[in-house]
Amino acid sequence: MSKGSKANTIRAIAVLKLLKAAALVAIGIGLFHVAKDGFAANLAHSLRSPVVDRAANAAVDWLGSLSPAARWLLDIGTFLYAALFGVEGVGLWMRKRWAEWLTVISTALLIPLEIYEIIHKPTWERVLVLILNVAIAVYLALRLRMKE
Repeated sequence: MSKGSKANTIRAIAVLKLLKAAALVAIGIGLFHVAKDGFAANLAHSLRSPVVDRAANAAVDWLGSLSPAARWLLDIGTFLYAALFGVEGVGLWMRKRWAEWLTVISTALLIPLEIYEIIHKPTWERVLVLILNVAIAVYLALRLRMKE
């Protein structure tokens, strides 16, 4: 693989991490608004999609069953996870070695959880996420090993 294509692969992983960070920030903001004023239910109603309605209603019901403290912890956890993705993404974009290590470790730590989820409720989306995360972790680990 040429030096340019390796840099492009790292940049693509960085963009993926930054997109995940942005999505989690949006989810965190949504969680805050759900707790505050039923924002998700209103949004789902305005989109008028049976799939969105079912998913949003299930999410709103689940969130409604949580205590305020549990919702607050979920919201804080979402923002912390977004911060991790953001740090990984920026570090990878800047081609920092520590960011590659951080990404390998944080991605590899979640693989057992992803496998558990696939075993208990298999979906093609979960399998795709697992394959992508394994590929990212292996690619970066091999890259780090070659640099030693």
